[in-house]
Amino acid sequence: VVKQYWESIKDTEVVFYILNGGQFGTGSVNDLFRLDEDFAFSSFRDFFTGAEKKILFIDSAEKILEQSNHLVFQILTEELTEKGWQFIFTCKSSSADDMQTLLKEYSVRCSTIEIKELKEEELSALEKEYQIPKPGNEKIQKQILTPFYLARYCELDIHNMDTPKAFRDLVWKRKVRGLAIGPEQQKREECLLKIVRAQQVQGTYHIIMPDIEHTAAYALETEDILINDGYKGYAIKHDIYTDWALEYIIERDFDTNEHGLAVLFEAPQSLTYQNAFKRWLQLIIDSEDDRVNAIVEAFVTGKINERWESAILSCIGLSSGYSSTFFAKYDAELKADKFSLFNRFVDFLHVSCQYIVSYFEFKGDKYPIMRPNGSGWHDAVRFIYDNKSEYYMGHTNAVYKVLQDYSGLGWEAKERRNAALLSLYIFDKVADTRKKGEHFWLDNPKPWCSLVCTYAPAIYKELEERFQEVLDNHWVNHTDPYAELVAFILRDSEYITTTYPVCLACTKHIVKLMDLLWREMPETEEERSLPFRSVHENDYNYDYCFGLNKKFDNG
Repeated sequence: VVKQYWESIKDTEVVFYILNGGQFGTGSVNDLFRLDEDFAFSSFRDFFTGAEKKILFIDSAEKILEQSNHLVFQILTEELTEKGWQFIFTCKSSSADDMQTLLKEYSVRCSTIEIKELKEEELSALEKEYQIPKPGNEKIQKQILTPFYLARYCELDIHNMDTPKAFRDLVWKRKVRGLAIGPEQQKREECLLKIVRAQQVQGTYHIIMPDIEHTAAYALETEDILINDGYKGYAIKHDIYTDWALEYIIERDFDTNEHGLAVLFEAPQSLTYQNAFKRWLQLIIDSEDDRVNAIVEAFVTGKINERWESAILSCIGLSSGYSSTFFAKYDAELKADKFSLFNRFVDFLHVSCQYIVSYFEFKGDKYPIMRPNGSGWHDAVRFIYDNKSEYYMGHTNAVYKVLQDYSGLGWEAKERRNAALLSLYIFDKVADTRKKGEHFWLDNPKPWCSLVCTYAPAIYKELEERFQEVLDNHWVNHTDPYAELVAFILRDSEYITTTYPVCLACTKHIVKLMDLLWREMPETEEERSLPFRSVHENDYNYDYCFGLNKKFDNG
């Protein structure tokens, strides 16, 4: 999109300047504009004052979020905004919300254009038009919905790869190592790995290295992997090559022996390195790799630096099957210290193991619709269900968070019935206490009621049993069992879409509850003040409220 825009304005008088988000890791805003003449930022700012339209394009803007100090970015945006500059930022979709928050903090107004992945239909059309066969592996099929991966897939004629790792290895072999036979391959690979290592240590976008192998670097330039910015040094053109290089570095760094695991005893070199470790672990976590067991064991026993925790727990949650092994092997550890480890796992499930499927708009703002991802969700629900008597009532916030997020899977949720029973469990506990004549109040029952409604089709028989109990015992008082749930379904829900699943699943009982709670005459005047009170015949027109008498219809 940006390239097309540039093509449309390149022959005009529009000023168009390009920076990379990684360049903002510098200590001074002047470093961004020195060029060969050692310019200062003020020189750049003042030189273009008379230009009618000025645009600063910042690519890979999510790298700004990774930096601890945003002062350079703040100075740049504030001063250029005053001079009438406009900005274009590109960033990964997962960082878009955080990027918008940062821009609002510095009073940069922005609108969002989401460049979505190719749709399956578009991929099928390309297959038909250009005779490009789809890959057999489902994960690779998802990868090539991104243009970079699709370009490599078509360019290198890769059709028989069975894993994303094999796909990556072949692209690396062809593009980075090259087809030349002999030491040339090794030189090219080491050149790229050396530059990436230096980026992690120095924290800069451009790297100047006196001992660089220039012949190898030039070969990588011709493959569109490196950029040579003269006196500034070398930079990597596409983030994915940086990510892959880090994964290869990590494969060398980590081993099952004590020396390999020692990397985890210290804090990560950088957030980029930490993220690369997460991607690498995610690639191997479902394979029978001894390094996975060694890393998880070191984590559970508390030997590693806590900053690695997010990567490890997220990978377990996102795994296709390893999470079951984790829960079976470390059952005692997950329960220890008042379920401390399990609660941390739940936190990372909520934050890191969901993806955005779409957005909905409300009062001008866009809100994401999330969907759980990974087998860790199924195992978390099963663990809560198996340990509900010890865990549930002491950790209701964590339980609600899991059940609410898990409902996004719909009928694809393997543990849907257990999740549904868990949503009802808190009302059963309240009911059991109230049946003994004791008081039990829920602080905020509406979210829990909404959960029961969502899961109702999976537990309609259990709900009918509870509703029948309400009917048989004439429980109409607000302190009676299931009072909050019934009140929510019949009266307190703000949206009909919330209660629709339970009304559809338990229609006959809902109608009977309406009859009980809306028609029954109160025995004393005091009862009329109760939230579940009925009303006298002359206070309540049944024909109007049930829509049975058209003369009351104002339409």
